[in-house]
Amino acid sequence: MAVLGSKEILNGVIMVEFDIYPNEHLVVAYYEGRITFADVVEVTARMIVDPRYQQEFDGVSDYRNGEINFTVKEVIAFSDAAAQNKIASGRWCILVSRPQETALLSLFKSHLKAQHPVELFCTINAASEYLGRDLSKYLAPDLYN
Repeated sequence: MAVLGSKEILNGVIMVEFDIYPNEHLVVAYYEGRITFADVVEVTARMIVDPRYQQEFDGVSDYRNGEINFTVKEVIAFSDAAAQNKIASGRWCILVSRPQETALLSLFKSHLKAQHPVELFCTINAASEYLGRDLSKYLAPDLYN
């Protein structure tokens, strides 16, 4: 695995990238291809030590082009660890396009609800409304318009 800035490359395919926009108080993560539990843990660890990161920033995680390849047990463990370590306190939204990702990330959402607000959406417009900002300038267009 190679890392180029905020982009993580596995087998020549960009799997995960994130960027932090300090002036906008926004974190954007984009997942593509098969995403393992280890991928998400590693990227989250790199993100929270980035000097631009602030836990109160809002964020969006875009899984529309990703295929989550982890178990319910891993989702619960990760969400519980995220809540316990208080890695975020801002509002976050998760963009999904498939039933499996929706189901798994709904578990993630329910385990974090006491820590900070997290909602799932299938369009950029809906996520933008939730965060009160236009996310289209940070994300690829919706798969289905």
